Amino acid sequence: GLVGFGASAQAVARRAAGFDLRLLAWTRTPANHQAQADALGVRFASLDAVLSRSSTTSATKIDWSGSLEFGGVSIPLMWFSLPRFKPG
Repeated sequence: GLVGFGASAQAVARRAAGFDLRLLAWTRTPANHQAQADALGVRFASLDAVLSRSSTTSATKIDWSGSLEFGGVSIPLMWFSLPRFKPG
């Protein structure tokens, strides 16, 4: 899974393509990256889905001090993310 989909994450996706991996990615702005994702065979998903379904997760250049908004409640990104990683 890829958390973020800037230049670094896209480079990871290009390298992963050689291993025939199914890649999930999350970004705050998926519409800005849809063409690149389609070209690389990457499917955008919610952050929860990327973290809980991915055997390996690459977080490239993410500001973990940020927050996510849920129904008007701001949750720190790190607090949201850690318990959701796939076990094992």
